[in-house]
Amino acid sequence: PYPSAAGSKSKAIVSTQNLLRRLSALEYRTVALTRTIYGRPTKSFKDEISIDDVGDTYGLRILDRLDVVVEEGADVGYFKSITSENAQILNRFDVVALVPKNEFSFSAACSSANASEVIVLDTSKGKLPYFLKQQDLQAAVARGASFEFWYGAGIADSTKRKYLVQTAISFLKASAGVRPTPNVVFASGQCGCANSTLVLRSPNDLVNILRVTLGFDHFVAHSAMKSSARLVENNGIDRRCGKTNDNSSSIGLFSLTTERTMIGKEKLTKKPSITNRFAGHDDLGSISLPYSREVSTTAKVDNDVEEMEGDGFINL
Repeated sequence: PYPSAAGSKSKAIVSTQNLLRRLSALEYRTVALTRTIYGRPTKSFKDEISIDDVGDTYGLRILDRLDVVVEEGADVGYFKSITSENAQILNRFDVVALVPKNEFSFSAACSSANASEVIVLDTSKGKLPYFLKQQDLQAAVARGASFEFWYGAGIADSTKRKYLVQTAISFLKASAGVRPTPNVVFASGQCGCANSTLVLRSPNDLVNILRVTLGFDHFVAHSAMKSSARLVENNGIDRRCGKTNDNSSSIGLFSLTTERTMIGKEKLTKKPSITNRFAGHDDLGSISLPYSREVSTTAKVDNDVEEMEGDGFINL
């Protein structure tokens, strides 16, 4: 997240510059900087600092992200759809994520929060305060939401590392019968330490953590740092353009949207075959579509899509 400007705005800007410098050194291409609020945002909501204040971005493409901690049903209801009440605030952000704090808010976020792209399984403060149920995960997949794990606190504290592993195991068990496979992303999150740059890890390190420590398979682990992160960004574009999740065909961990592929709104009649399933960090594979053109994750689909290599999606 953006460092707090409560003490000094200049210090917060310097801290943000240090974070960006570190992420650039780790070979990331795209970074999401986060603002966190509690409950529904209000019209008086203002940014403490912005990326314009930071200046040099060290070659990184910066996204604006909003994390909303929700506990009440009314808070989740604010994100049911884009309305005249919330459009001006939510459309300022490339990504909107909900951080549920109880079973009710988690279930509501999965089933009805269509104006958000990410549901965070937050173990940075302790054990996950609710159980993961298959019907909730299925509802989230049906509306195109992604699930996010925060690794920062787990690296900084051994007890929170245990909670992170337990949550990953529960997620894998609950999602065993969910189709298509839930979309998973991995971010640093709130680490609770004085210097958050110390917990940042490279994309390859995070793939190893997802596979070896948390138990995700090879394909999901690699996708979490590449195509899954791009899917979240694409869904954010759809939200800001007024599109619904019905305008994209979600297959496994990929979303084929008119915004990025410019294929059109035709529904796929065949399952795509995933070729060369991310054999390595520099060899990303491609999706073979039942159309005349092939969309490769390493190639530019249109003018504003960058190469996917190292395109980790990090909420600092």
